[in-house]
Amino acid sequence: MLGGLVKTTMSDRDDFPERVKRIVAQRAAYFCSRPECRNLTLGPHSDPEKALSNGVAAHICAASPGGPRFDPTQTEEERRSLDNAIWLCHSCSDLVDKDEQAFPKEVLREWKSLHDKFISDSGGVPQLPDITVRTLEGLVMPPRGPATIRGKDISLFREHELLIVNHNSRLIYWLTCRIQFPESIITHRIVENPAGSSFDCKPDSMQLVASATGSGSVSVTGGLRPALNYILASDTLPPRSRLNIHFLSTASENSSDYYMSGLGSESLMNYVLGQFQYPLLGEYIPRRFLLPLNFEPERRVITSLPCEDYDGSRSIIHRETWP
Repeated sequence: MLGGLVKTTMSDRDDFPERVKRIVAQRAAYFCSRPECRNLTLGPHSDPEKALSNGVAAHICAASPGGPRFDPTQTEEERRSLDNAIWLCHSCSDLVDKDEQAFPKEVLREWKSLHDKFISDSGGVPQLPDITVRTLEGLVMPPRGPATIRGKDISLFREHELLIVNHNSRLIYWLTCRIQFPESIITHRIVENPAGSSFDCKPDSMQLVASATGSGSVSVTGGLRPALNYILASDTLPPRSRLNIHFLSTASENSSDYYMSGLGSESLMNYVLGQFQYPLLGEYIPRRFLLPLNFEPERRVITSLPCEDYDGSRSIIHRETWP
């Protein structure tokens, strides 16, 4: 005990991992989150090989007992989490720690929320696109021919809609997605594509059904094989724009094996896994996302959960095209 203060060592502190420091800085676009400040905390150093940082990932609730706004009900993981971090310049960080009464945790959390909105609305770190997948009732896409849908096609095939909406007021760049469905996709149709965007959608593995004669010649007999996985790529997604694609799927002979293996598994088997980039301080910053998909085998219906940031910690299963 020194001067009435509790002496702590580095091991007593629940400091942030480097990943949390990096993400909270990027989400704040390297600007101080205090509304009255919002100074840029990153700039050039006098050494041309270095950058100068005046920012810090500050704890909303202190990292150790005796610190400002310490919450004894928090776990170690909660103290070290992104939810407990706010990006501040060094001056504002010192200010809030020296006057806990004027800057309680509620004020700091409000700053963080306001700063997230400020950055999203003013061209900082864009929000994740709003992505949904749903199975439609009936069929709009004919599985064969120019416009023929037979009665039994309704039971054999399912049509699914993938909708991607950019709610931001700025472009997002180089959007790519890997789509893994529980059923084989036999074709797709672009319903809505923003003007001016270059767009591509194709099976992950382009495979042709072919046969060979005794002379060694090869002829294509069945077109593209159904594929579980599709790759979607767009160079830009403009502000307030939508990308709408329909997929036609069919159950495979192997489908039931995958349905059963997915029950009760912690690993994610059906999903949309993607990435986009956005410009920040002269660089393009990648942001990865994951859209988990639920599947009801009896009805053969796909629904999506909320889209989330993906840091690689969640286990996903990569499945290849049906043999």
